[in-house]
Amino acid sequence: PVPTFRREDFYTPDTDEYVLYSDDERRKLKAATFPKLLATLTSPKGTDTHVLQDFLLTYRSFSTADELLRGIIARYDTADASDQRVIGLRCLNVIKLWVEKYFFDFSREEQNEIWVLEFLNTIISGQDTNIQKVAATVKEKVLRKVQKRDAPKLGQSKPGPKS
Repeated sequence: PVPTFRREDFYTPDTDEYVLYSDDERRKLKAATFPKLLATLTSPKGTDTHVLQDFLLTYRSFSTADELLRGIIARYDTADASDQRVIGLRCLNVIKLWVEKYFFDFSREEQNEIWVLEFLNTIISGQDTNIQKVAATVKEKVLRKVQKRDAPKLGQSKPGPKS
């Protein structure tokens, strides 16, 4: 079963119970609960792109595409009003990179394609024009990937109507 995320899952304190950082001055992320990982990747304070890339490369070993997508949507939906725009943009950045590098996660489960497009459409129909523009760009990337995947391969013809 895919877990349901609550607002408080993303706003837990930075204690060893939820997140571990290295002891040096750089405070590199070492471990975290899944919601705390998502909160870190979409933090208004900024995100280390290497951590995001590593996360997208490895999350399948402890989670599913379903869970990740639900987590991103929940993170967006539960953001504090004061941080909504920045967290929204960070969530869209995670989806953008995920679509660019690992679109097969969406192709394996058609429902994930539908959910991500519905999520992006909801943002596009919202009030914040900056986030709308970014969501529209991400949606275009998704649709291009779908079109490319569904296009007939070179040398293959599309099946014609059955007689």
